[in-house]
Amino acid sequence: MKPRVGIGESNHNDPFTAGREAVRSATQQIGIGQTALCIIFASLRYDNHYHTVLAGVRSLLGDTPLIGCTTAGEITPNGPKRRSIVALLFKRSDDMTISTGIATGLSHQSRQSGHELARVSRSSYEQLGSSATRQLLFLLSDGLHGNGTDMLRGIQEILGTGFPIAGGSAGDDLAFTKTYQFYNDKIITDSTVGALFGGSIAIGIGAKQGWKPLGKPRTITGVRSNIIATIDNQPAVSMYESYFGTDIRDLEPGGIGRLTTRYPVGIAWHLPKSYLVRTALRILDDGSLLCNAESPEGSEIHLMMATQNTTIEAAQEAAQEAKEQLGTAKTLCAIVLESVGRQQLLGLKAADALRSIQEIIGADTPLAGFYTYGEQFPLHHHAEETVCFQNQSIVVILLGEP
Repeated sequence: MKPRVGIGESNHNDPFTAGREAVRSATQQIGIGQTALCIIFASLRYDNHYHTVLAGVRSLLGDTPLIGCTTAGEITPNGPKRRSIVALLFKRSDDMTISTGIATGLSHQSRQSGHELARVSRSSYEQLGSSATRQLLFLLSDGLHGNGTDMLRGIQEILGTGFPIAGGSAGDDLAFTKTYQFYNDKIITDSTVGALFGGSIAIGIGAKQGWKPLGKPRTITGVRSNIIATIDNQPAVSMYESYFGTDIRDLEPGGIGRLTTRYPVGIAWHLPKSYLVRTALRILDDGSLLCNAESPEGSEIHLMMATQNTTIEAAQEAAQEAKEQLGTAKTLCAIVLESVGRQQLLGLKAADALRSIQEIIGADTPLAGFYTYGEQFPLHHHAEETVCFQNQSIVVILLGEP
């Protein structure tokens, strides 16, 4: 019997050929003409040519539903990749139902955008005529716009606070300028796309981050949505200036992003030694830190750091957590969503982190994903929120067959 998931990749210079090659490799595994969903992870090297990439995909898949996004690096069964296209295909099955959805306007109406995505995905699912239980909403969102936490609230207000949601935020190869999302034949930005999975499938999701607090604690004294305005009643950037000097505001957006992905901030949670990690995307004129999700006012905040060892250990723990949730189900595939900050820290050892995951879930498990600007995943131990928007973490999603 052919596998139910196929994964292909290509780094061909021609965008049409790259899209076609990635899909052709994946269809060889599951059979052409039998695809229920295509997920595309694409490097920024194909900027201004994504319609051509999708034309290459469509040349083999026809009108198969498609979602995808740009990345800060791609993840394949053979390890980390750059400047490539990765295609993840799901075979049609009587016992698995998949619908898709899209929502725009993330930057100015994050919660309403969440409402829209949930409603569209749910309506599409119902139109498929399936009575199978919905199991997971997989998200791909703009990594540079909007309040990711509020978007998740909007989704939960439609699908329920206990409904499993997991995904990643699109990247642009550390340019920190513009990310793109793909929906069927559309190339869009400032949006979220998603796939709603249901039926006789098992889900396992593990997420860890591996960062530790650096220096003395400070207090967030002012916030505006997804902006940290003041820390200890000083402009929030002062925390970075105390470590790196007063010229930090002169860095270009890409330079700021590269610095803060290596040294994010951590906000103390209710659990001991537990931190909500945030990456500042930009420093505003008043010294505020613009993030892609909110931070609670009055919380304790630290600068954070990690080592290669703690980063790899977090990957192992995330994989183990996902495998334990999957139980005795047969693993169909793994989707790995890892922060680009972790990848930058690991360098050449980024491949070691992925191998450590494969050692736990099985080396023959189909695996694909990308390096992100943010991650979304369920919390299994937190009383107040059931889904988290985090930066600098790694999320392992396992789909299984009971």
